[in-house]
Amino acid sequence: YNFGGFFSTLNFSNTLLEELEAAFYPAVIKSNQITDAKELDYLSALGNHEAAHVKFLRGVLGNNATFQTSDLSFNRQGLSMLLSDRNKILNTAVTLEDLGIHAYNGAGPSLTNPTYILAAGSIVSVEARHAAGMRALLGRPTTEADNERLIKNADLQTNLNPFKGCAYDELYTPKQIVSVVSSFGILNNSINGSLVA
Repeated sequence: YNFGGFFSTLNFSNTLLEELEAAFYPAVIKSNQITDAKELDYLSALGNHEAAHVKFLRGVLGNNATFQTSDLSFNRQGLSMLLSDRNKILNTAVTLEDLGIHAYNGAGPSLTNPTYILAAGSIVSVEARHAAGMRALLGRPTTEADNERLIKNADLQTNLNPFKGCAYDELYTPKQIVSVVSSFGILNNSINGSLVA
């Protein structure tokens, strides 16, 4: 499926990430790689949150949604690699949740519709809690260190990122989000089109 045409940041990169997370967590539960009951409960709760986010975003976007869930084709081999053991699963979850934070923050400056601003603002804080919780399960610091970011300082769009450092989350562009999502190798879809820079 070709995601062609113009996409708003909320409509495309954020909805795509939510779709991936909503598919990832149930697959984690089915993988049987997480054996601790508390971790299973937590991952199941995250899956429910992500499914609620997808439903909420699709309700907000209505007929303006760029693609439907059924349009996504998951690469089972790529997904299986991410589900191969507990540490791989939890570290992938950290990456997805951190990426979601950067994506929602990146969408903020281009959003003018008050409903979209409300949607992004209300979800980004939940994504941050998810990331901190996943990091805690791994015994990692609860905030993302600069050396863990997938987009380095030199590649950040400077006008979107006047503040940098551990007290701020950097803003990623849709093209950067799509590049990272593509690197996971879990979608058969080609992700292209004219994206907002």
